[in-house]
Order: sequence, then structure tokens, then C-alpha cells
Amino acid sequence: MNNRMNHKSLHSMLLFAMCVVAVAASGAVAQSSRNPSSSGCSSCRLFVKPGIPGNTGLSWADAFNTLQDALFAAANSQGQIVEIWVARGLYRPDRGGSETLNDRNATFKLASGLTIRGGFFGNENPNTFNLADRVFTDNPTELSGDLLRNDVGDSFRGENSYHVVTAIETDDTAILDGFIIRAGNADGTGLRSLGGGMNIQFGFPTILNCVILDNSAGTVGGGAYLLNSDATFFNCRFVDNTALDGGGLFVSVGGNSPIFANTQFRFNTADDDGGGIVAANTSSPVFVNCTIAYNTAGDNYGGVFALGGGAPRFINSILWGNVSANDVDVQHQQISSVNVDVLYSCIQDDDPNDASIFPGTGNIDNAPRFVDVGNGNLRLRPDSPCIDAAATPALPPDLADLDHDGNTVEPLPLDAERRTRVVDVLSVPDTGVGDIVVDMGAFEFSLDCNMNGVDDLIDILKNDSLDCNRNGVPDECEISKNSDIPGGPFFCTENCDPDCNNNGVPDSCDIASCPQGLTVCDDCNNNGVPDGCDIEDGTSSDDNKDGIPDSCSSWSDRAVDNRWGRASNWDPPTIPDNVGEQRFNVNLADSITDVLLDIDATVDTLRIRRMATLRVTLPADVVTPNLKIDTEEGMLIQGRLLVGFDRSVILPSGGVVIGPGGLYAKDAQIPALSGAKLIANELTILEGAPGGEMRLTDAMNVVLFGDLLLDGTNAFPPAFPSAAVTCTPPILRVRDSASLDVEGDTEFIESVDVSVKEGAAAGEESGGFAIPQVEIAGSFINHSFDPQVFDWVDGGLSLDGNSPMAPQRFEVAGMDIGPFAAGFSDNFGFGVIDVASGSSVIFEDNFDNDGDGQSACTEALYVKTLVLGDGAFILLDNVRIYYNTLIDDGASIVMQGDGCASLVPITADCDLDGEIDLNDYAAFFVCQTGPAAVNTDPGCQCADINGDNHIDSLDFRELQILFTMP
Repeated sequence: MNNRMNHKSLHSMLLFAMCVVAVAASGAVAQSSRNPSSSGCSSCRLFVKPGIPGNTGLSWADAFNTLQDALFAAANSQGQIVEIWVARGLYRPDRGGSETLNDRNATFKLASGLTIRGGFFGNENPNTFNLADRVFTDNPTELSGDLLRNDVGDSFRGENSYHVVTAIETDDTAILDGFIIRAGNADGTGLRSLGGGMNIQFGFPTILNCVILDNSAGTVGGGAYLLNSDATFFNCRFVDNTALDGGGLFVSVGGNSPIFANTQFRFNTADDDGGGIVAANTSSPVFVNCTIAYNTAGDNYGGVFALGGGAPRFINSILWGNVSANDVDVQHQQISSVNVDVLYSCIQDDDPNDASIFPGTGNIDNAPRFVDVGNGNLRLRPDSPCIDAAATPALPPDLADLDHDGNTVEPLPLDAERRTRVVDVLSVPDTGVGDIVVDMGAFEFSLDCNMNGVDDLIDILKNDSLDCNRNGVPDECEISKNSDIPGGPFFCTENCDPDCNNNGVPDSCDIASCPQGLTVCDDCNNNGVPDGCDIEDGTSSDDNKDGIPDSCSSWSDRAVDNRWGRASNWDPPTIPDNVGEQRFNVNLADSITDVLLDIDATVDTLRIRRMATLRVTLPADVVTPNLKIDTEEGMLIQGRLLVGFDRSVILPSGGVVIGPGGLYAKDAQIPALSGAKLIANELTILEGAPGGEMRLTDAMNVVLFGDLLLDGTNAFPPAFPSAAVTCTPPILRVRDSASLDVEGDTEFIESVDVSVKEGAAAGEESGGFAIPQVEIAGSFINHSFDPQVFDWVDGGLSLDGNSPMAPQRFEVAGMDIGPFAAGFSDNFGFGVIDVASGSSVIFEDNFDNDGDGQSACTEALYVKTLVLGDGAFILLDNVRIYYNTLIDDGASIVMQGDGCASLVPITADCDLDGEIDLNDYAAFFVCQTGPAAVNTDPGCQCADINGDNHIDSLDFRELQILFTMP
């Protein structure tokens, strides 16, 4: 069977799998001769490495320094050269003895019978090196069309190569493997306007492990253009490419059927149609386990467009988050519905809760739950509905031998990141087809980090593996590889957690779970290393041999009155008040229940452990105890820090971490109002069991010179059911006349509990109630996803960046339900947002807060009163802001985006005819419930004018005011 028949057999098998996907397996395919041996004659391979003034190219030491020289030598070798190895570096097609500098027609030409491989460091022994061990991310090998290396974004590209790579009339023994193909610019005429990254015509080359990145075309196929070509693409990425049509890929002419497997198309753009892919003119490309996500079209079909009889086929794939300007419904933004076959795939539509799903067996419309869209990580989260939901029999055979095991008839063995392709997640029900069911999309979700063939969750539940930090990953997968540790070998080789005592548990877990009184695993100096390790390796001295570093001061068991200002209560017996050169790293141990600060004190660091309480609260007529922590190490609160009256805690250079279970609050034992201050460089509040808390009441004030971070990464719901203790979100409460001033960025991550609202303290701001204020000068980064524990509807937020050169950015996070007051319910709503005079603020939506996929016009900001100061610059970047009251003192307002950038008043216009008239009165009386009941009918949201979830006389009064307005 020849190579052409191999490719056609692969295509036929895929078609058969799409028609009868329940079959147990697809038929055998004869082994291809496409892959040359890596251990043959010494002269059959050439080497390329930058900076080597080589002559023969027959070894790394004598390598060619341009790829074009190697291609020229191979073309003139009468078939003796069948493989080229290319070391990491950047290669341009106009460089080489046979090329002309700055010639835009220069291109890297593939040839039948020649394999070109990148991803090498440049010292591998070809006789012993296993190609499966290449690490492409460590050895990026780039083929660049930027001939002058002067590209800046989309500028200065006029001299770039028309096509970085071309393949004309080749068969499938023309192989390109392991390259980044970047910066082609097909902005010419005719063929020079087609396929900036790759131009493939009348053949079927094999493209493996390649990234087609940041290319452009004047007409079609920014990433690649295929004309009458049955090419094969395995484990590739098309990213950030642009064209008039087919930003990522354009396939054209005559029934050709290229195969794409484990390939992703993301962030590609078409000015007109088909942001990701266009299949045109009776072509029928096949996409197996592909991810087509977050591509954009200026007109139609952000994801895939079938044009002029084109008939693309998708199986085991994901189409999500693609957007297009002219498609009204979300489904057509993903894919055109004519001449398209789809099976066992996830396709976004307008409502995942309705019965309307794209036609085809096994298709779903539930959000795929990608790990991190903003950073391009489209792997699946553990709760993704795409896990074990596809059709294993549809996987193509491994004709390209991706794992280099010599078996080309096995099903595709690897996913897009070269991990095992078919993994059964035992905690997830199988909804797809196969003995072991493959996942949808380019990536396989795997929970077997220790490679023992058992799901990690089962290992943890059976106590075969420890999981001290309850993140669902066995500890042995997170600490450094060390075969001498009982239970080894361990499997982490990079970015590992330290394990200084070699006990198989990360140091951070040793510290967090250290039993009371056991000093060897404590961390009194807050350096992330257990004290026992510090003492053993000489980092810390321990002259009295008590297991506590001498640099750490501790509260003595001799304490009789629990007051800071008694020397006999300290070990060593010196009051930590910064007398002379005496400075302390203070650790209040778990056994202490209540310590009273009764002097002004300065210390280097302060750690308040889990059961300890430090009270800075003595009456003003007795003493004025203030606390200064004067190093960058700052303060860790795992217990309680209670402050009364007008006491201050000041950290000139350090930060505060409120760890799990930690609390900063007013001392409830002091009935007088508190004007306590906390001044620090930055503040971090963490989730835990329970989560850390900051509760500001009365006139308490917190000033941060740097950032505020609430990190609820592992909170609500727990990441895995095996967690012994459920984590809860970090808490921030601002009440009464309390205030919070943040000079840096304010960031909320995943589940956080934030409440800024009126309190009972008397004031003139709001009818006898004080309105708390939060003022930020940096960006407001709201990456939280649980609006039910976010309550800012009765509080104020001031944006005071005052820097047109570096504008503040405000992440809009509320679900857009239209111009109705009900938008404040279970949403990220605000009471007052005041943009200070002269400030520059960009309101934007870059994060998928609701988990339904990130697309334009799905999230909005609801604010009761929006105040825009004189000279303020406001940019609405593809978002809406709904308001009850707008006070514009002379701001400049700019709208940009896909049509949803707008300021919209919340009105009682129930019939949305633009007027508050008798029809709206009639709708109001139909919906009226009274003060004791709530009308949940979505059609009555407009009648709840004041947004209190009751449709009553208060709303009627507002309705009358609106009706009588001119």
C-alpha cells in the first residue's frame, strides 16, 4: 500500500467513524514508510545550528547555520539526505548561500522524501537520542518571515516574506516537525495574497507539532492556505493569525480532505468571514479532537465557515467563544450550519439549558470549562463536561508515529501537549463511546500524575497517596524527585515544592499542619522553611537547643498577665520595644489565647498563629499602644488581630497576609467607636478552613501603598471531593464609616466574599446611615465567579487613578440581563462608583466570570449611582454600564467594541418602547406584589425599579417620577 493510499485510508476510516461511531475499533492500516529511521547511515541526515560556521552539516559541531543551506544540500543529494535536524533558534528564509537578502519571495520549501525536525538543543546524539524526548517549549525553533526583524505588532511588516513555508506537489513523506512558523505576510497579489504562514498546493505533506503564529494574508488563509491538498496536521496550533477570510486556515478546491487532529485554532481573526477556519469550494477537511475557540470575524462565523459547497467534518471537537459581528445567535458565531457534519463535539449556543443542540450524535452545548483562557490554556478543568464524552473509535491511527515507538497502526497515542491521549477519569461518568472514552478537544484531562495507572483521586481516597494541601494532586507529584525517600521515586522535575526534611511532604504542608508545641516543623521566621531544617543546615542558630531559631522571639510559659510590656513574659527577657539595637521577629504561638499590646513597639516580623490573639486596645487615657513592623517580611495573621480606639498598625515596607483562619477586626470588648488604622505596603487575604477575614467597622481605615489581593482559588466549591476540610472564601467586610484606600491594584481571584454596605453608625451621607468607601488608584481586577457572596450594592467605590498615561482598568463582571433593577440581584453590582476628576478608566470584560465562555456583550456593570468627575476620561471597551442615576460633571466618554459599549439607564420601560407610558403602568400593576413578597417572573424585572426585590409602593413612587419627566 503506497503512502497516498495510507492517507486516503485514514480519511475513509474517519468518515466511517462519523457515520457508525459506535463501532469498537477502526480497521488496521498498513505501516507507512513516511518516517525514516533515526539510526541509519551517517550521511542521510544534516544538522543546522545558529552561530556555527560549518561546512558539511554532517554533525552538530560542523552544522550549517542556515536552514536554506541544508535544504539546498538535500535537494542536490540525489535522495541520500532524508532528514534535517534543526537546533533551537530563529531562521529566516532569505538567509543562505542560494538566497537573496530581503527577498520577500524567499520561502522554506518542503520536499517529498525529506523530514525536517526542530526542537533540539543542539547536542543530541542521533544514535541514542529518542525523538520522543524533545521538549519543544525549552528549545523553540522558529521559522520567521520577519526578514528585517523589525515587526512591532502589525506595523513594519511590509518587507516580510509572503509565505514562510510552501509545499507544492509533495506527498506525505514531506514532513515538517517541531517548528514555530511566524510573521508571514501574504499582502501581495494572486498567490502572494494567500497563506502567510504556509502555502500548500496540490499535495499532502505532513505537519507535526508546529505552531502557526502571528501570520497574515491580504485575502485568505492568514495561518495557512491549502489548495487541492490532502495535508495532515497533527498536534499543531494556529494562533493570532489574520486574513480577510479564514484568519487561521483557508481550505479550497475540489473535494480535497486534509486531516487535522489534536490541533487548536485560537485568537485568529478574519476581517470578513471565518475567523478560525474557512472550508470552500467542495473541500471537506476533517477535524478530530480539535479545539476551535475565541476566534473573531468582522462579519460572519467567528469559528468556522463552510463556503461555496465546502463540507467540513468535526468529531470529538470543541467550538466555543468564537464571535462575529453580524451573527445574531451564538451558535452561528461558532459554525455555519450548511454542509457541516458534527459528532461528539461541544458547540456553544445561546442557552445551554434548552433542548436546542447542534445536530449530530453525542453533541453537547455545556461550557467546556477551560483552565485559563486569558493566558491561552485551553486544557480542561476537572469539572468539564467534555471529559470522557467523545468517541474513542474515531481517533485516527498514528501514521505519523507521534510517540516514536514504531507503531503506526495504534490509535493516536498523544494529545496536543504530548500527554497520553486516552485517559479514563474514574470520578467522571462516561458519556461518550469506547472501552476507555476519549475527551473532547485537543487536550486530554489526566489525573494520574504519578503514572501508576490509577486515578489520582482514587490514590488519595484509598490513602495510597497523601494530599496535604487538598488540591487533588498527590504530594509525591509536587516535591522534588528523590528516589531515596520512602515511597519514591517521585515525579516532579520542575517548579517543585521543597521538601527539606525528605519526608515526602511539601515543606508548606509540614508548616501548615505542624502540631501544637512541635517546633521542628514550625516556621517562626516566616521564610517558608521548617525551623528544624533552618537549624540543621545552619541558616538559623539555636544556642539554647530548644528547637527554636534564636532570631525568633517567643512568648514564655512564665507569662502571668499576658501583657506585652513585661520583660519576664518574653524569651529572651527583653521587651520588644525597639530599645537600642534590639529588634525582634515575634511569633505568637498557637497555645496563647490572648496577648495585650500595652506599649508602643517596633518589631521586624510578626506571626500570629492559629489560636493566638493580639489585642492592640488599651484605653487612650492609660497608654497609646501602636505597632510598627519595620521589614519587608511584614506580618502573617493566622489567629486574631483585634484593634480598638484609634490605634495604628504600620508596616512601612512590608505586607500583611491574613492566612486561613486569620482575622483582622475591631476589638468587640471595647464598646467605644474605633478609628483604628492599618497602613501597609500590600494586603493578601487567603481562602482556607475557614478563610481569612478582614472586618472594618466604625471609622476604621486601611491604607495600602501597593496591592490588595483576595485569593479564593481553592474555595467554594472544594476542588476535589477528597478534600478533608472544605475551604471557604477569603472575606472582606467594610461597614459604617470605615474606609479602604488602595494605591495599587485590587484583585479578586475565583471565590471571594466581599461586602461593602451601609452600617448602623449615624451619619449624614444616607439618611442617618453611613456609607463605607473603598478608594483605589490602581486597576480593579475582578476574577471572581461567585456573585452570591459579593455585596457592594449599598457601598461606594472611588476610582482615582489620575494618570492618562497609565489608565485604571476595571473588570466588568456582572451578568448582563438588560436595563432592569433585578440586575443588582445575585450579580456583581455596586451602589456608587465615583470616577475622580482627571482620572482615566477603561471598563472592560476580559475574564469569564460566569463560566459560560468568554464572548462579547455577556457581562455588564450595574451601578446605582455613577459619578463621572470633571475632566475624567472613560473608555467603555465592549461593555455596558447600567445605572439608576448618572452624574456627569464633564467627563469624556468613548465607546468601542462590537456594539454593546454603552451607558444605559435602568428604567421602568417594561415594553422597551423608549417611553414610560400607560402601558408600563399596566405592566406594573400586573407585577405588583407588596413589600412582603417577591415576584420572580422575569417579565416583571422592570417593575422592581429600586432593585430591592419587592414590587411595591416605593417602586410606584419612582414610576410616577419617571412618567412625569419631560
